[in-house]
Amino acid sequence: MLRQILSQIWYYRRSSLWLLCELVVIFITSWFLVNEIWTAHYRAHSTPYGYDYEGVYIAELEPLSDGQPGYAADNDTYEASAAALARFGQTILQMPEVSACAVTGMSLPGLSTYTANMQYPMDTAGAYIEFTFHSRQAGEPDMELMGYRQVWPEKAPIEDAPGTCVISSDLAQLLFPGENPVGRRFSDASTSPDAVSQYSWVISGVVEPIKHSLTEEPRPMVLYAYPNMLQAPYAPPCFIFRLRPGVDADSFIEQAGRTWEREMPYGNWRVSAVTPMPEFMRKYIFLDNFKWKALWVFLVVNVLIAAASFSWLRLRMRRPEIGVRRAMGSTAWRIALQQLGEAWIVYAAAAVLGWILTANIILIAKISITGGSSMTLQSVRDSLPLLYDPTVHFLAVAGIVTAVLLAAVTLAALIPLGKALRERTADILKDE
Repeated sequence: MLRQILSQIWYYRRSSLWLLCELVVIFITSWFLVNEIWTAHYRAHSTPYGYDYEGVYIAELEPLSDGQPGYAADNDTYEASAAALARFGQTILQMPEVSACAVTGMSLPGLSTYTANMQYPMDTAGAYIEFTFHSRQAGEPDMELMGYRQVWPEKAPIEDAPGTCVISSDLAQLLFPGENPVGRRFSDASTSPDAVSQYSWVISGVVEPIKHSLTEEPRPMVLYAYPNMLQAPYAPPCFIFRLRPGVDADSFIEQAGRTWEREMPYGNWRVSAVTPMPEFMRKYIFLDNFKWKALWVFLVVNVLIAAASFSWLRLRMRRPEIGVRRAMGSTAWRIALQQLGEAWIVYAAAAVLGWILTANIILIAKISITGGSSMTLQSVRDSLPLLYDPTVHFLAVAGIVTAVLLAAVTLAALIPLGKALRERTADILKDE
């Protein structure tokens, strides 16, 4: 059987060579396409978020300025603004549909709106660590509402006091390897005098790594507690809340978006929008979603071109042969097995050549195939070999492409074959 398959490939060597070259090009193109699509999808969905954003709603606040309707100069004082924020929180929490509410900063993980990245100096030589800074208010239940996964302290609540901070465990492992950093100052890990003067925050807790964006893996993060959100310089205040079970969330949020601005005229603040947190997060990846869909369409077109080539060539060139073999007594199963064997051998040769050429293109052009945020720490990278180990990543993408194209080639060989086998042998021989 194998000798017969090889002899048939040689006999149809011109078409076999054409199919081989076409498949090699499709393999190379498809690898880079799947690398773009699958890597982004895996990064978005296969790494833990470190918090629960489903079921969280955000009430955005907008400050009034002089000249706008409802503005009052007397409400521009710190005391009046703080009282207005407190009234917002009390009003929302007193609603029977709301189960929990907290004021926090718009620098929440996942929003990408008021992202503040800071550089922490490690020594006097200029080495530093970059981390993301989130502003929150001490004493608020936002930590529980967001569902951050607490690591330290192990069996005690976090002492949430002004001037303290909660850090992600990847950052804690880098700054204080193998230690429980609770109670230490953030600046203790540095020998730079700038760290002592700027980052003398007391670490009150450690949580699991946090994703700041749906399309990125976790990055080092600090959640700093201010006495009041009005003192936070990097992010305006907002309110996050959850609804009680059984509440019609869509109806409630739609009504809140229409009426809260009018019904809560507190100080010089107004509710500008009420949005589910998942919807808010996805607003910033619209273009990425468009790119993924476009690449998927292009990949499907590639596969269809390969299938069409196989189908047309096999149907036109092998139809008389199939008729003659049927007339000579060959069974349909034997013919099908031989045809598949020919397709698979050409496919295997194309796969080997395609992967060798793809690897050489990557090496010669020095293409970074993994991407990712430059802020991601090594401990997180080590936990994600499919993203950051070049060999594992290359083989994973190659495996996906190999499986998809193998299915396409197999179907492309079977479809015209099945059509030819269903025809009467006499009709085939008469036509030819």
